[in-house]
Amino acid sequence: MTELQHLDRTPYTAEQLAWLRGVTAWFPKVWHETSKKCVELRSSPGRFRETYALTIDGVCWMTAAPPDLLDHRVVLDDAFGDVVLTGLGMGVALVFADRNQRVKSVTVVERDQRVADLVLPMVTPHLRRLAPTLVMADADAYDPKRRFDFAFLDHAYEDVSTETIARFCEFTSAVVSWWDERQEVEASWR
Repeated sequence: MTELQHLDRTPYTAEQLAWLRGVTAWFPKVWHETSKKCVELRSSPGRFRETYALTIDGVCWMTAAPPDLLDHRVVLDDAFGDVVLTGLGMGVALVFADRNQRVKSVTVVERDQRVADLVLPMVTPHLRRLAPTLVMADADAYDPKRRFDFAFLDHAYEDVSTETIARFCEFTSAVVSWWDERQEVEASWR
């Protein structure tokens, strides 16, 4: 049997594997009938051979692969206070923020109503503490008119612009860009 490894070829720890099994077992339980049409389990060439994907009109919009789940867990374990998440995605960051007792509130900035309509009904019943505030806006142009304690920028397929990061720094105490932190997060897995 091939040893399961991170993208950088370091082995997953037993704790990480156990945690991933629990999280990936949770995904199918949160799907309701409308989500089953757009959230699917796909085979992938990756080490886990399974990736959850959100498809809209036959196009894959986002995935939740095991390395992504570990990334989000590491980042959101550090979240605190009033949190803003850019991009709803498949709801992973929202659930992890809800599980973090140091998080008081969550605002999600999502630009695509279809994503919100598909994902929120699937995830919201499984939130234990927080009722998220949804803001329909483009995160690159978002002006919240308030302060946040923590921002997780994960709304762009490509690198988040330095201008967007700088703007979020103006109204947030701690800003984490998924792309910029990737190397540091991967180092923390070891």
